[in-house]
Amino acid sequence: MQVTSFLNNSTQSSATALHVDDADDDGNSLDAFFTAMSTVTSSTKGLVRLTKKSDSSAFLVFEITGVTDVSSSYWQLTISNLAYSGTAPFSNADDVLISFVMNGDKGDTGATGAAGADADLTSVRGTIQIVTTTTSGNTSSTSCPAGTTLLAGGCSTSYTNNVPANSGDEYMRWSYPSGSTWYCSFARNGGWHGGATTTAHATCL
Repeated sequence: MQVTSFLNNSTQSSATALHVDDADDDGNSLDAFFTAMSTVTSSTKGLVRLTKKSDSSAFLVFEITGVTDVSSSYWQLTISNLAYSGTAPFSNADDVLISFVMNGDKGDTGATGAAGADADLTSVRGTIQIVTTTTSGNTSSTSCPAGTTLLAGGCSTSYTNNVPANSGDEYMRWSYPSGSTWYCSFARNGGWHGGATTTAHATCL
């Protein structure tokens, strides 16, 4: 169809609005067509192609996402460019042909699918290992098997036979990787008597 129209950007391919007269060059009303397009429930209402009448290689193609009856004389289309022959293929007073494709309504929501099967965590659980090393005295160190990773917060310690009761308080803990192996190490305060032990624990995956 031939109809009076204009874009809202001199860089025509960057336009975000197209104003279209409510009647074509022959005086035929376009109100019913644009009213129908405005009621489409899909987010994309349709497509519009603008082509220079004297040169069909000059064109712009836009997606239409909104249709508004601005006044009694024209409609405003909210648009986003999809393709063009040039960023500004038209000059003032060019005869431009406009063609539209209107989308259908958005389809109904489909039925809810069946619930998926429960995840099998057996193999994951099976790979978690707690490694312990017990030594006499107030220091101890243990390590994860090569190729495994120390879990966050995976270092802990326990101890026996500290005298007095608070003399075995932990004063240093560190974890570190060496090659493909992770280590947990601990040190406690002195004051221990014979038989005192420290155990380092590492939780590895």
